[in-house]
Amino acid sequence: MRDDILNKPGPLTEEEWEIMRRHPDIGADMIAQHSALADVAPLVRHHHERWDGSGYPAGLKGDVIPFGSRILSVADSFDTITGARLYRRSAMTPIEGVEDISRRANQWYDPNVVDALRELHGLNPMEVQDRPEVPRRITALRVLRTNAGFSSLIAAIGVSSLGDPLTQVAALIWIFYKTHDPRLVALAFIVQAVATILVTGALGGLADRIPRRRLVVSLELARAAVLIATPFLIGPAWYLIIPILFVVSCINAVVQPAKQAAIPSLVPSGQVGKANAIVSATTMLAGAIGFGLAAAFLTRFQDPIDSRWLFIGDAVTFVLAAGIVLGIPNLGGGAVATKVSGAMRRSWSLIEARPYLVLSTLAAFLIPMSFPALFSLAYAISTDGSQAYSTLELVSSVGVFVGAVVVSRLGVIGSLRTVGAGLLLTGAFSLAIASTNQFWIVLIALLVASVGNPIYSVASQTALVEAADSSTRGSVMATRFGLAQTAGIIGLAVGGLITKFASPGYTYGVLGVGLVILALYAIAAGRSTVNPLHGAAYEEAALQQAKT
Repeated sequence: MRDDILNKPGPLTEEEWEIMRRHPDIGADMIAQHSALADVAPLVRHHHERWDGSGYPAGLKGDVIPFGSRILSVADSFDTITGARLYRRSAMTPIEGVEDISRRANQWYDPNVVDALRELHGLNPMEVQDRPEVPRRITALRVLRTNAGFSSLIAAIGVSSLGDPLTQVAALIWIFYKTHDPRLVALAFIVQAVATILVTGALGGLADRIPRRRLVVSLELARAAVLIATPFLIGPAWYLIIPILFVVSCINAVVQPAKQAAIPSLVPSGQVGKANAIVSATTMLAGAIGFGLAAAFLTRFQDPIDSRWLFIGDAVTFVLAAGIVLGIPNLGGGAVATKVSGAMRRSWSLIEARPYLVLSTLAAFLIPMSFPALFSLAYAISTDGSQAYSTLELVSSVGVFVGAVVVSRLGVIGSLRTVGAGLLLTGAFSLAIASTNQFWIVLIALLVASVGNPIYSVASQTALVEAADSSTRGSVMATRFGLAQTAGIIGLAVGGLITKFASPGYTYGVLGVGLVILALYAIAAGRSTVNPLHGAAYEEAALQQAKT
């Protein structure tokens, strides 16, 4: 700001006022150039907004104004009226300044911020009608406590995730027991992936068109019915397990995106990222417990024939999950104008969603390359390969759970920068794995690399669900799910080939370099879209709407 305007003793001309009104934008743009201060830039940009909407530069009103900007507004005014200025003969005393600002509470200033200033000077709070709520930092526990519908959804997701490993273990054991052919075991994985790809491509809009509660409950019960019949069907004809897995995976390809798309209808917009992190942690923890239950069952009943009764256990979890979801009043959906097909086209039409779709697809290609490499690496770095592999898988699961907890504590989740941070963590420590044959170094590097996985995936999912509206969220989630499955199959195959013809270390090197490149792009292209002080959504779209 020019000194001749800032220190002018008389009133400003209209032209000078126009220059004055640009200084918040100029200051914010300068601050935004420094990555360590970028999150503060929105607070500077809007510190001259007024509570009644008469401020500048955007004319924001009420709680649309970032909370930090409201604090800066009061602090800036107090400093101005109590400090010496060339254009004013005398300054107010601190108490006079507080009283002057108090007279403009609920007009220029947030009354809660004004009361904080009054408290600092020993004055009683004002009597204000319809006092706004003071924003508080959002925690995972607060998300669960204040959103009963989301808590019920988490319970349903946890219960169904508990049962998923039961079917997975039972199916693979049954196929190998009957055929002793590992190719048919691999076919079971391929069939499940193909089912997901076909359904998300052709029927991705189901989660938007049909009310999600009805859709999820009916499909969970249908899945349970299929699994209850499974032990009796595969006894005389083992090969029926293949089409059964196909049907179950088709159902999952609708149910999982529907549950993900339902989250924004159950929590406020500023809590979506925290909610997604809770879902990730719950899914990982419940899945680990499910594998433990399967192992305990097989230890007690060692005859492979008995493994088929695990399907019944999984069916019970789906019935319980359906009952829980039935108690949730609304999960969204029911957009009758949305077509069942064309989910990918609708998703790609959302410009804000494109970078996240591309990044999540490329990451879904690179990360599965590690699956065959990790198995081969375990035998390369240890004399007891099977024990080493089990340990590495356990450590990887712990890392994923820790990552889900870490991302839930971040102030900014649904942003390219957070996506980039997760990818960089996974990529850098994948390169560390590639550079050593020491078991303990690999163990530690794998733990840290696994932490980055949920950070990037939760951030990407949050950004995508926030970019969509209520009529397209199911389509976007289905598209993401289908693209990830497609890329994952290709990545798995490529990883197997590189591991076979080169080495597991080389595979980790390739995926590490790829993830670091993606991370650098995401970090460079990203910018904060969430108010860092209290986690409320803070997007350009909201600002544009507030201006009008």
